[in-house]
Amino acid sequence: MISNFRDIVVIINDQKFFTNSVSIDSSASLSPVYEEGQRHSFKYIQNNANINTVSFGYYLTGIDYLKTFLSKDDVIFSGKIANFSFNSGCLTDYSVKFEPNRPIEVSATLSVFDFFTGSIQNSPISQRIIPLNASEAYIYNYTSGETPLGDLESATYDYKSEVLPIYYQETGLYKSTIAPNRIFWGKKQIKMSILNDDPNQYLPVNGKTASIRIDARGSDGDVKESFFISGKVNRHSMSFQAGNPNLQTTEIIQNRIDSSPYITGFAPSISTAGQYVSLFGSNFSNITNIHIGEDEVINYSRNSESLITFQV
Repeated sequence: MISNFRDIVVIINDQKFFTNSVSIDSSASLSPVYEEGQRHSFKYIQNNANINTVSFGYYLTGIDYLKTFLSKDDVIFSGKIANFSFNSGCLTDYSVKFEPNRPIEVSATLSVFDFFTGSIQNSPISQRIIPLNASEAYIYNYTSGETPLGDLESATYDYKSEVLPIYYQETGLYKSTIAPNRIFWGKKQIKMSILNDDPNQYLPVNGKTASIRIDARGSDGDVKESFFISGKVNRHSMSFQAGNPNLQTTEIIQNRIDSSPYITGFAPSISTAGQYVSLFGSNFSNITNIHIGEDEVINYSRNSESLITFQV
């Protein structure tokens, strides 16, 4: 049987993904067993759990399904890829890449702690999608307003989470199991790297506070999805080479990733009655009311999960 990429369908929690790349990897974590005086061995023992990963890439078309899980723990994914099925997947890596005049690309990796079942079967699917283009995105740094992403060389938004399987020692009869008894969710981090060809004239900036938001917009100008980070500048580098533009890379890291709303700033810093104020932050999707002191704000608009505008 000959199959090609058009036959590969990715389904995660009943959500279909129209991917541009897919990979499945399974490792048994075997180590040879040597007895005294031996230099060679035909015996092997499994010294760790099976390490299985599912990685796939796709174009951003609107609100991203996987992004809604970045602030959540205890989320187990089930899925099917080309009729290979799994039931205990955990999101460990999630990345979004912005390059001018190119579709916005998303890549994700799930660690899977059970066996894949099934086999490759042709499952052709036809679906027309309209990817969001990075050239229509805007980047906000909350100090100099908004800047078209076209002024930048590139930007990436990366999420990583530690996920560890925990196995208990069974007593009594011997039991062989691949599924862990429980899963431990460790540290999380979001990182945003921005590359441009207009270096600042100062170094270092490590440790400075920074807040960046990139809005992915459609051709109609409406915001379809937002990627926000509020943390510290971890790296700031410049490169100079004859015959090439001077380049600057700024890397921001954030280690607080939860679902509670928090505020990172507002503009303007001074306002009068009747004036509109922009409130910047994250996790604004569940906001039900806003108060300034003891006074409730009646006229407000939730533009995205990271921006609210209201009238003083």
